[in-house]
Amino acid sequence: MRVKTIHLKRISIDETENWFTFIKDQNFPAGNQDMDIAQQVKLFRKALTSINVYELQFSPLKGFPADCCEIASYLLAKFLTEELGLENVMMVRGENPHEITQRHVWLKIDGMDIDITANQFPTTNKIFFVENNSQWHKQFNVFEELTGDFDYLYDRYEDQVSTDYLLILSNLKSFSAITI
Repeated sequence: MRVKTIHLKRISIDETENWFTFIKDQNFPAGNQDMDIAQQVKLFRKALTSINVYELQFSPLKGFPADCCEIASYLLAKFLTEELGLENVMMVRGENPHEITQRHVWLKIDGMDIDITANQFPTTNKIFFVENNSQWHKQFNVFEELTGDFDYLYDRYEDQVSTDYLLILSNLKSFSAITI
């Protein structure tokens, strides 16, 4: 049996403190906040999917995008609120009335649906959503909307989730030269 040793670079909080300045320096088109958010969501998803599955500490993320809509939404909400300073971020939980066992979690900001795991379902060919009142999300009956600090959702896995979040931020920094 072959054992692979993986060495993770620990990223300190100090390395992420200037994140907001980094985002502002990306020269996104002025005057269209929805476009800015869409580009940030796209970069965030790319940063998450660029992580080698063996580096991820929180095992549900290893199957991204399948069966990890809540943790992915949580990490994205953390990024949008803490790094970009967005407010009114809501985590939405819904259930498909035609397939009771099918539940989904995504974010909503002032009527805009934000979802980086929708492509786990065969009913859409979109990789991610950043849309005002998305038609696709209307298939789910919303049974819970959470606002505020979502950290309590993953208190039990804080070390693993924090490590993965810092890996995502590190990847985002490495994309600084990428033009979308």
